Amino acid sequence: MKNSRQERRRQQEDAAFRKMIIWLVAAIVYEALVFFLDHYYVTIVVERLALVVAIDTVLRVIQWVGPVLTVLSVLWWVLWSKKGKKVWPCQMAFGVALALWVTAVTVLRLGSSGTALLSVAIPCVAALALIYYLYQVEFCANAALSGLVILCMWGYRKYFFNHPNATRLAFALMALVLVGAAVCAVLLSRGGGKLGKLTLMPPKTRYFPTYITCVLGVAALAVALLLGSTVAYYLIFVMVAWLFCMAVYYTVRMM
Repeated sequence: MKNSRQERRRQQEDAAFRKMIIWLVAAIVYEALVFFLDHYYVTIVVERLALVVAIDTVLRVIQWVGPVLTVLSVLWWVLWSKKGKKVWPCQMAFGVALALWVTAVTVLRLGSSGTALLSVAIPCVAALALIYYLYQVEFCANAALSGLVILCMWGYRKYFFNHPNATRLAFALMALVLVGAAVCAVLLSRGGGKLGKLTLMPPKTRYFPTYITCVLGVAALAVALLLGSTVAYYLIFVMVAWLFCMAVYYTVRMM
């Protein structure tokens, strides 16, 4: 029985390691794509004008075809899941379609600011994937919320001067996400990790780090809007410090 349990755990660890490698490779490939777009499309050189026009045409096609392919991949995923088939091809198709769509829209709308944003977002998403497979899902959720707040602080410093209304809208949406996450945490704590019949968290999940993350995030958003970009810069370090505290906490729990 003990050997069987150890073998099962080893297989789970191997599977998690393979998934981490896939996420890492995907992040490197995507980063290379963003670099290519920034160097050969956003930075226009007369000698490469034909290439710029070709890339622009492809991006404009993807921004309309991308959402259709994303929805179709989700339907494929659901259909194969109901039939009991392996869904990893559907998941890969969904990831590729969504990534290409987001890339096309972001680069076409924001140009060099868009490629800068994507180049920061890619390592963040890869780091969240590593956290998900190394630690618990609760740490991944809290790290995602903290990472989004950090992204808002970074975006505030970079985009507020040229896009003040869009930045305020992003802050408002982020605040709503944090409030919604806190409410969801309260409901999950009362329901033993369940929302109705849907199980989202393990029964023994502790939710106080989520409450702290949400309160800290809302406070950081409000203070940054009131006091400006310089304070937003230092608030990034506050959120990073909180991420480090959570990493220590969840590492101790895992051990």
